[in-house]
Amino acid sequence: MVQPFTNLSEANGGGRPAPTAPPMDAPSNDGPYVEFLVLGNKENYIVHAERKAILDSNTGLAHMLSSGGGGGGGGGGDSKCVVRDVNRDNFETFVRYLETKFIKFTSATHTLEMLELATRFQCRQLEIHCVKELDLNLHVDHVLEVYRALWFYNPITPPKNPPNEPKRRSRCPRSHNKSHTSDGPLTPEQYFAALLNNCLQLIDMQAEEVFAQDAMLKLCFQELEMIMKRDALQMSSET
Repeated sequence: MVQPFTNLSEANGGGRPAPTAPPMDAPSNDGPYVEFLVLGNKENYIVHAERKAILDSNTGLAHMLSSGGGGGGGGGGDSKCVVRDVNRDNFETFVRYLETKFIKFTSATHTLEMLELATRFQCRQLEIHCVKELDLNLHVDHVLEVYRALWFYNPITPPKNPPNEPKRRSRCPRSHNKSHTSDGPLTPEQYFAALLNNCLQLIDMQAEEVFAQDAMLKLCFQELEMIMKRDALQMSSET
């Protein structure tokens, strides 16, 4: 039997009626912070970030946020963005870099992982920062790891080194060197090309040690061909 009621309070069992709209003082989607929902295999994580820093970064995250949260629900300017297929710690490091313009690399592998995020989310400033860091700490132990990553993220074929090329490796352009050309600031692609050339020069000088590494077995044909065709490889006659 349906019991009649005279007001919403009775319809809700005598309690206060459930609100049908958010209160006037409810936080809006243009608040100072944004939440990134990082979807994991078993658990999901929330990474908080400053909205203004993300929007000012002009990266893929900024476009995701301004276009509606990348699947976070709601219309444009949603305060929660969904991010998939990322390492939670690295993603948080990336977000903090956008906020503070500071990052601390822990290893060459970590730098390459951050380079992957910078490339994925189109942060050109961090791409250059990662390349400079890799170049500054380039070592025979991880030169093949860096070399393969450069092929993956920005495959560039450098010009063949002339036979009389000095054996000393050049470095990527630094902030204290000339970082502008007549056409404007150097691009990430130019830094990628410089680091790729430095990797090849280091392989030239340490060829025997590099060729003994298991990482050589992971090179694809084009990567191996570029190394083997170089005239400057320093190999003993017994190798």
